[in-house]
Amino acid sequence: MNQKKHTHSDINADFPFIHQILKDGFKINSYYFSYPYDNLDKIDNGFRRMMWSTYNTPTPSLLFENHKSEYKILIVKSSLSFYNIIAFVSLDNSPDFISVGPFLEEEISITSFQRLFKDSSASTEQMQILQQFYHILPTVSVTDVTTMLCHLLERYLPGYSKVEQEYINYSEETHEIVINVKNLKEQSDQYCEEYRTLLLNYLDALMTGDYAKTMDQLNSFLTFLQFQNLTSLSELRKFMSIFNTHCKDALIRSTVHPSYVLHLYQSYDTMISTTTNHHKLQRLPSEMTRKYSLLLYNYCYPEYTYQIRNILTYIQHNLTEELTLSSIADHFHKNASFLSNEFSKETGTSITEYIHSKRIDAAIKLLNTTNLSIADVASKVGIHDCGYFARLFKKKIGITPREYKKMLSS
Repeated sequence: MNQKKHTHSDINADFPFIHQILKDGFKINSYYFSYPYDNLDKIDNGFRRMMWSTYNTPTPSLLFENHKSEYKILIVKSSLSFYNIIAFVSLDNSPDFISVGPFLEEEISITSFQRLFKDSSASTEQMQILQQFYHILPTVSVTDVTTMLCHLLERYLPGYSKVEQEYINYSEETHEIVINVKNLKEQSDQYCEEYRTLLLNYLDALMTGDYAKTMDQLNSFLTFLQFQNLTSLSELRKFMSIFNTHCKDALIRSTVHPSYVLHLYQSYDTMISTTTNHHKLQRLPSEMTRKYSLLLYNYCYPEYTYQIRNILTYIQHNLTEELTLSSIADHFHKNASFLSNEFSKETGTSITEYIHSKRIDAAIKLLNTTNLSIADVASKVGIHDCGYFARLFKKKIGITPREYKKMLSS
């Protein structure tokens, strides 16, 4: 059976797949262009036009005019230090092509950035926006990206992995930098809007308590920020501090008791300010997402009514205090009999049984993580009669606290 011969139309149809492979593998953007080549400024996010007073987007036909008999890959380095890869996928006078980038091959230092724009008249605010542009560019190997792109295109155009690669280096060219303030503001506004959208998507997912969904949104947010490129400890700490505050502010509006939220927030605030391990800081967004999601999942009780959620939270927060049906009813200004019936109807258990269960859960955690005596454990969970504590413990766990502690040490 003859193998189907693919054309650039097939590549165009399957381009979303190619785009996603490059995005997942390198966090890099790619675009497919056909004549009449609308929106060519996407090739560099409109950056050259924003920076240079005289700039005309080159037409692909001019770049391709000497290569109409064979496919070609152009690896272009701008005098602004970023790269684009142009892969032509047809041999027409007005060829279709794929643009990959812009991206950096190595992170641009503050010194290099200042050298690039030393002759510009940019204000401090404008320089910060320009830094923003470079900060979100992915840092990847030109060779790795080119190799992957060639392998992907070879499925449609056999032999593409062996096509000639031409390097075009404009890094020594000089251009007068005259910032287009309008375009610069539009670039900044676009960045801020996307930042806000991705952050809100993450926080909305976080508020569901769905860890898997929240992690998907976190990855989108961190990819946009090029978080993996943050190498400065001070920058990492600054970002993580802001991130921690966003998580805290979101959960503080939930039905989770504020003391739990603030306790978790403060523990991470301390960790962020004292950690000197770069890799540990880079792992924190995932860890924090898991802990904040668990906090919401464990203490938000979305399946219950507002009144019962408040009672559950109150019990969890006051396990060491005297907790009875009467004291809880007084706290919420409700009739004890009515409250008992409503609680049993929604939870399937009585308030007293629920309190006992939560106290034994807390006791098990203390036995697992501390060397406290059984009497001290009982006291810390609000039970001051050791015999009564032992009976409740055995009823739920099947063995006495002493037997449980002996089992842990064996």
